[in-house]
Amino acid sequence: MIILFLSPLFAAQPQDLSNAMSIPSTDILSQSLSADPLATANPTSLGVIYPTDGSDMAELYTGAVGIAPESGTDLGAYGDSGDRTTFTVQLQVPPSANSMLFDFYFLSAEYPEFVGTQYNDKFEANVTGSAYSGNAATDSLGNLVDVNSAFFTVVQNADLQGTGFDNGVGGGTGWLTMIVPVDPNDVVTISFTVYDVADGIYDSMVLLDNFDWSGSDIDIPVIITPIILDYISPKRSSIDGGIVTSVYGQDFNGTCSVYFDGIESSTTTFVDSTELQAVVPAHAAGIVDVEVFCDGVEGTLSNSFTYF
Repeated sequence: MIILFLSPLFAAQPQDLSNAMSIPSTDILSQSLSADPLATANPTSLGVIYPTDGSDMAELYTGAVGIAPESGTDLGAYGDSGDRTTFTVQLQVPPSANSMLFDFYFLSAEYPEFVGTQYNDKFEANVTGSAYSGNAATDSLGNLVDVNSAFFTVVQNADLQGTGFDNGVGGGTGWLTMIVPVDPNDVVTISFTVYDVADGIYDSMVLLDNFDWSGSDIDIPVIITPIILDYISPKRSSIDGGIVTSVYGQDFNGTCSVYFDGIESSTTTFVDSTELQAVVPAHAAGIVDVEVFCDGVEGTLSNSFTYF
């Protein structure tokens, strides 16, 4: 076995995991963990992957934390222990909440060699509540979060460096946000599970972070992919603003708004899924970030626009 790192954060307990995810302690009715003691942690980083909120994140693994995922660690029989790791939390929904959301990052050493085979390790988020019950970890077409899914977009070594899934070992989904419908004042239970399929080696992992309640009223669970921004043109304006510039990227829609250093454009025009046009606001001289918000999701082009 290859040891990746040694950490004092091994064997995270349920409270460690919920704290790492920023789940409000006042909303937790109960929490439990079904896992091998070696299979959980709350690290401050995993190689080049960092928490999306706070100083740490929850880690659920199908192997021994700190041991390389290929060829991995077979922790025992398939089932509620061993190579299936499940963190369950029961929550009291606040009266103002219509949905709950959290970030997840699924990684697997089964990718890409075993795509399309029975070695299809999975991540599930099984919810029980009055607004929704079932596995929320699916896209709008019902595709599961697993090795065979289209969610695996992080495959370059630089984006996986130091994680154990680099150097051709595996791939990942990148950070994604899941939003799940809830009813105000309801009691909901959510079980986060990662597990090996067909064998106990070539391990998989899910990182969890940034839990929150939302007033957004939705009917079904949604996995929100990050906004991808490519470039802006023109990228210069006088301090008076007033010109129209185009932001290019992917998956834009009619809800998108463009901001320059936090100042919203007076007019954002949706051209198509790859282009937005925005009237540049006035601003002091300098180089600023350009941000795009679509359906509450943000993308940023850092230091991309110059006022003169």
